Amino acid sequence: MFENNDKPFWHKELEVFSKAVNVIILEGNVLDRFCYPEDNSIVSLREYLYFFYSDIGYENIVFYDDIQGFGGYEGIKGKGRAIVEEFERLSEIPDNAEGRIVFSAENNEYANCKTTAMRIEYAMQQSQKPVVIVMDYSSRYIVSPEDMTKGDVDSFLHIQKGGLYASASLGANGALLNNLIILVVNKLNDLPAWFYLNNPSVHTVTISKPTLSEREKFIGGSNFRSFFSDDRWKECTKLYKDKNEELDKIKKNAAVITDGLMYSDLISISKISSSLRFDIKDLKSAVDVFKYGIVDQNPWNKIDAATIDQLRYELSNQVLGQDPAIEHIMSVVERAAMGISNFFDENSSKPKGVLFFAGPTGTGKTQTAKIIARTLFKNERSCRIFDMSEYRSEHSDQRLLGAPPGYVGYEAGGQLTNAVRENPFSIFLFDEIEKAHPSILDKFLQILGDGRLTDGMGRTVYFTDSLIIFTSNLGIYGTKSDGTKELLVDPDDENSDYETVKEKVTGAINSYFRLELQRAEILNRIGKNVVVFDFIRSDVSRSIVTTKIKKFIDTMLSLKGIYLTVSHQAQEKLIKMAEAEKLDGGRGIENMLEYNLVNNVATYIYKNELKKGSCIIVEDVVNKGGKISLVINREHR
Repeated sequence: MFENNDKPFWHKELEVFSKAVNVIILEGNVLDRFCYPEDNSIVSLREYLYFFYSDIGYENIVFYDDIQGFGGYEGIKGKGRAIVEEFERLSEIPDNAEGRIVFSAENNEYANCKTTAMRIEYAMQQSQKPVVIVMDYSSRYIVSPEDMTKGDVDSFLHIQKGGLYASASLGANGALLNNLIILVVNKLNDLPAWFYLNNPSVHTVTISKPTLSEREKFIGGSNFRSFFSDDRWKECTKLYKDKNEELDKIKKNAAVITDGLMYSDLISISKISSSLRFDIKDLKSAVDVFKYGIVDQNPWNKIDAATIDQLRYELSNQVLGQDPAIEHIMSVVERAAMGISNFFDENSSKPKGVLFFAGPTGTGKTQTAKIIARTLFKNERSCRIFDMSEYRSEHSDQRLLGAPPGYVGYEAGGQLTNAVRENPFSIFLFDEIEKAHPSILDKFLQILGDGRLTDGMGRTVYFTDSLIIFTSNLGIYGTKSDGTKELLVDPDDENSDYETVKEKVTGAINSYFRLELQRAEILNRIGKNVVVFDFIRSDVSRSIVTTKIKKFIDTMLSLKGIYLTVSHQAQEKLIKMAEAEKLDGGRGIENMLEYNLVNNVATYIYKNELKKGSCIIVEDVVNKGGKISLVINREHR
């Protein structure tokens, strides 16, 4: 026999409860194939159960489903029918005519025939020989537990009585064995609750997907050969002949990144790898093909030192005044590009990287994410933004993951899961995360911890090659007792330097997640990757104004052919006006320039019907009673 440690947990449960109860409900991963621990053979659940109960000492093991009726295990040639006949003798029910083997019968249908459920009840109460009755596809015997006919209720009552008043007898090995019913269901609530609740004869065993150790055993054992074509196998075995440590590392990594997959999925991956003639070192690529479909190439593999240098340049020139934040971000991106994001768990299936952008509004948090997407993935649309203020309600997680079966919108899927399925090589930005309903944070725990999510239709998506970014304004504003907001950090306070802002913001984030939400595990998943953006300081405000004005001048020339000049005096006044927009950051400065400069210049051009080649100069900015106007003159070139 095999060692106890080689057995799946549900196998051990079967061993215990087959001796303690008479009805076992098997739920969960019942449609998968399984690795039988005796010889590592890959078998169906039906085969597994037959081998399991044969090893215990049962000889009379029958299977039932609502289409085929009773049958024996197909693998024992010539004996299947004999087992059924023996079962029929033990149940003391004469063989029915063809077509009359049904799970239930209404009073006016087959009135003179014994139903399957009655036959099972009698078989359970006999004590001549121990029997195991495996009722396969039990989820499909009735339409739903809430929509049962009288015949359905009677049928389950027969089975319930069979379990409650079951007998035991000596098996082939001389041990006393219980008569057993095994109900195989997708999920427990496919059965009527009254059948199993407070029923001492019933125990539920959940079959989970293979664990890490089970996947390691499957991939790293004798099945490893099946992942490769004959020619690749011969080449690779020569290459790795003296590299056992490196080979073991590849196998272990493959086991880790297949977290959440079934044995059937692993078999599919082996077929993909073999048919596409992957090398051993490219085993992860076979997993990627299974998860994401055929992809030309993982874009992370195309990122080189030049791309990283370009990203640093773009961030430094477009996100002004945020040098400490940029350095922190670059360190995370560099690790992600090198494939060492999870250094202490290098085989993890977690996302490529996680960042939490915090600080005042309008300081470049969203812009930074877009620049990263544009530079790394050559497409700004690879940054998918989710406004978490739209997910305040308790059930708004259904918008992210999709509604469960039977609910409105089920077919549409979830906004987030659809986006990941469409392009997993993306940045997913969750804006103002503190505004989301706390129940949604459970989903982020799974994303950050396992790197995957399952939508309402049962389809799994993977974040292993994604960059996750959260943004938040926590720590900048507080709420007074009367419900109004108050500024917690004043950029005009000479003591509010960057380190002060960083300390107050990180303190507010810690307080919110640890004390208010009591979800410290969220911060633990994020780690030290909280990146605090600073206020737009005076020197940065000046740079933004001059940069935006230059861009406006260049745009007027390229689009309209109009030569625009803004005098030094006008620029200085606009810069001074920008100082009043500190709390709204760069976005506030842009809005101010658009309203006071761009709109007034556009009005002047239309009123004066200026044509291509015209030259104008903004001489001054005038504030009369709070109304801003420009002094604009024509120039002749």
